[in-house]
Amino acid sequence: MLAVRTYVRYLVPLTLLSVIAFAPVILLALRVPVPANGKQAVIALRYAWVFAACSIIPLFLLVGGVAPAVRGMVAGAPRTQLRVLGAGLTGLAGALIPTVIAAAAIAMGSLALVLPGLILIVLLALSGASALEGGPARVADSIAVARTRILPILGVLVAVLAVQAIAIFVLSRQLMPLPKPPKPEHLAGFRQLVRVTVAGIVLAAPIAAVALATIYERARLRLTPAR
Repeated sequence: MLAVRTYVRYLVPLTLLSVIAFAPVILLALRVPVPANGKQAVIALRYAWVFAACSIIPLFLLVGGVAPAVRGMVAGAPRTQLRVLGAGLTGLAGALIPTVIAAAAIAMGSLALVLPGLILIVLLALSGASALEGGPARVADSIAVARTRILPILGVLVAVLAVQAIAIFVLSRQLMPLPKPPKPEHLAGFRQLVRVTVAGIVLAAPIAAVALATIYERARLRLTPAR
């Protein structure tokens, strides 16, 4: 499978790109303090869920970072590790505006109704992978390609969110219900849960990003055979 081969071949640079793409989330997770009481512990647990839900947006950005590696593999011209990292950094920069546009569209769609927001998440998931110039053009390209590959994209996104939800649920079962009164080491476990959650998201994100970029490249080849 192309996505798996790409991920295994470029594990180190793709992981570095993931750390960069998720840097804001990582910094926020590191700022979560040790809860002082049970009420703050519940809030810390909610942070883990919020970070997991919001990880979709950095994932869209990361798709732009991994796209050059996937493009090279699809073309039969694999790049070196350093070239993948360099091209990936450029890809992250290029995907920033499309990701911002996608995030704004998803936010507005979600405010109107939940379903439009969910549909937009699927349709805009490939914005970073597009090689077109300009944010609006890349967003439109993502929508055009995603319409032909809705089920595979949906499968990747559902799998990502499901794994995150299961991981948080399993980890939180070790901490809940809270003893009365909660011990300091027990409260510290909630901060650790947040950090472990974000670390797991960052390490697993390249797999999903490569899968999405692969879906885009293969769909684009079918749409434009002469490319």
